[in-house]
Amino acid sequence: MAKKIIIGILALLNSALLITIMISIITGWHFRTSPSDTSKIIAEESNTDTQNESDDDDDNDSSSESAADEEEDTDNDFVPGVTVDEISDDKEIDVSGQSSSEPEESSEPEESSEHEESSEQEKVSQPEKKSEFPSADSMSTSDKAGLMDAEGYSWDKGWTYLTSQAKQIKDYSCLTGGWKATMITDPLELMDSYATDYFNVEFSGSEISADVKINWGIRIVKSAGTIDATGEYSSMTGSFSGEKLTAVGSGSISIDGFYFENGKEFAVGTYTWPDGVIGYIGLIRP
Repeated sequence: MAKKIIIGILALLNSALLITIMISIITGWHFRTSPSDTSKIIAEESNTDTQNESDDDDDNDSSSESAADEEEDTDNDFVPGVTVDEISDDKEIDVSGQSSSEPEESSEPEESSEHEESSEQEKVSQPEKKSEFPSADSMSTSDKAGLMDAEGYSWDKGWTYLTSQAKQIKDYSCLTGGWKATMITDPLELMDSYATDYFNVEFSGSEISADVKINWGIRIVKSAGTIDATGEYSSMTGSFSGEKLTAVGSGSISIDGFYFENGKEFAVGTYTWPDGVIGYIGLIRP
């Protein structure tokens, strides 16, 4: 009986203990969730959010400062050949270190210019080579050819005035201009066309395109007497090969050589008439 009573008391105590614990738990929860504690919690959460926003602002400021620092570092990047002090805000600097507003001048034109100046100086410093023969202008003549101009000329021997000291002229520019001429046609009278002509010849043009103009004058024909052919012309075109001139037109002419001696110029050759008869020419000037 006593045992049952004790067990009953213990059961009551356990029930009371359980009730006490439950009351304590309910009372404690109520205490933590009281209005004052709730305000504290809200305040703490607000402070936490404010702190987080402040931290975010600090982070943004730090990011901005880092970006600015990086941009400044980029602006101050090392450029070969240019110091930081030389970099100006109003000039763009390329990788070569030269300002884009002042392009580098090429040195090649200067070299070309120097070469041209050097060539000009050489031309000035070197005197022009003078020909050993008189100029064509100084020797050219427009005087009418006559009997006196034929003295010393033979159809078979050429100009008897010439000696072994005569110099042959091979520069066509020295031969242009006017000459006086004597021609003996059919000297052996093989074609019954024997005649002597006194006329003028003019050479012009260039070596590769030589022009020959004959201004006919007095012609003495054995069978017909003297004929004045003044005002009649014959034109021919050909070339000069370095010592010989050939031209074709109204007939054809071939001058085999030009010479200079004792202040005069001489030439010998042949003229072929349109009918095939050959005349032997002697030219002289002045």
